[in-house]
Amino acid sequence: VQRQSLASANLTKMNTLRRIERIKFYCRLCLLVVNVGSAYQRIRRDDDDDGQSVLVPSVLCHGGMLCPGERGVECIVEEERLRRLSYVGRRTGRRTCPGGTPVVPKSRMSGGCGGGGGGWTNVSATTRLAALTAGELLHVYRPLYWTTAERNHAAHDLDALRHGGGGLAASTGARSGRMELLKSWIVSLAMDVLSHRLTLAAAGGCGGGGGGVDTPSGIIGMLKHPNNDVNTARLPPATAEELKRRKMRWMLYLLRCPVWDVMTRPVAGGLADVVGRFVPLLGRPVANYVMDLLVYWQRHHFMLEG
Repeated sequence: VQRQSLASANLTKMNTLRRIERIKFYCRLCLLVVNVGSAYQRIRRDDDDDGQSVLVPSVLCHGGMLCPGERGVECIVEEERLRRLSYVGRRTGRRTCPGGTPVVPKSRMSGGCGGGGGGWTNVSATTRLAALTAGELLHVYRPLYWTTAERNHAAHDLDALRHGGGGLAASTGARSGRMELLKSWIVSLAMDVLSHRLTLAAAGGCGGGGGGVDTPSGIIGMLKHPNNDVNTARLPPATAEELKRRKMRWMLYLLRCPVWDVMTRPVAGGLADVVGRFVPLLGRPVANYVMDLLVYWQRHHFMLEG
């Protein structure tokens, strides 16, 4: 009876969290629609003016939270910066491809470009915007997906307790629920990794202003080789900082079930025991404090979503 009451309370909590994440998802989606619409209008305007459109790869920072004293960067400033990066001249060491798109030579690229299937050469700004939008959609949907998976896991546990009565059937049902949650954990991590890769792809690699013509080899190269030095230069500072923040938050996956129960908590507990046993005076208090902090984060990690 006590286990059922705890499982019922946990399900109520998960239902509330899912409602909160659903509201946050719709708010973030509205911000994303406004941003994508503005970016698309700028691309169309640039195409009509000089045929050289520039995509400013901006992303949703801090989950849409407005920080006190936050200052934005005007898109026109970033467009001019990206145009300077695309300048073709003897001093820059850049050359011009047959299609007219400036490219950085292989000797200055970490991941290579140009050869091997065309790389980034023939990818339009509209395609880059589509990649950026897909990455942001994955980013804003992932918290709702994971919260829904946790809610379904809580409901599965409660049903197993009610119908299994705590015997073998309940144990089998709990094992099945953990496997489903592990699958959701893997999918959630894959969504974060793919979102990060798509955002880097949207930043452009060797392409110039982004006004190229889409080719299959160019699109495949964009998605296959997004990680290079030019990408970092093509990212606005706010976007680069946000991507670093998102990547650091991948560590939170160690606090999420079932990885927390299977790996993180046993390993952290063992290390805490070793530190407390062999480090005199401050070893045990510090180890206990760190363990309490990890347990707190694990119980309330939903507050760190997004």
